[in-house]
Order: sequence, then C-alpha cells, then structure tokens
Amino acid sequence: MSRHEFAVRLLKAFGLDPSLAKPVRSADLNMKAPRPPNSSLTSAKAKRHRIAVVSADEGIAAMKEQRSLDSFVPPARFKS
Repeated sequence: MSRHEFAVRLLKAFGLDPSLAKPVRSADLNMKAPRPPNSSLTSAKAKRHRIAVVSADEGIAAMKEQRSLDSFVPPARFKS
C-alpha cells in the first residue's frame, strides 16, 4: 500500500475529504538527501516472531477507537 493510499484510508476513516491527499513522487520533492524509490515496510520479521500484525484498516479503526472523537476538531485546512 502506498503512502497516498494509506492517507486516503485515514482521511476517510475520520470523515475527512480524501481528495485532500495528493500523490507525489519523492523524486519531485527536491530533498537534499537521496531517497530510495521503495521505502515501504514489511511485517515478515514480526510474523516470523509470532507478533500479531493487523491490517492497515484494522490499525486505523483501533486508532480511531482510542481517540476521543467527541472533542476532535480537524485543522482548518483538513475540514471537508
């Protein structure tokens, strides 16, 4: 899953406009230090050590449950 797809899922889960997440290539950011084209993480080692790994959607749902959403106010630039 790309960072963009993760951001879209996160925005949707919190009731925000998913179009706010704009895909961008690392190469287009003009960073001083070079970045690898693929910096994704793998859960293979955790699984080998029998550490429970949940899906991104399950993790987002758990994060949402842990937050006090009654008082959650998104920053102005993220309001739908």
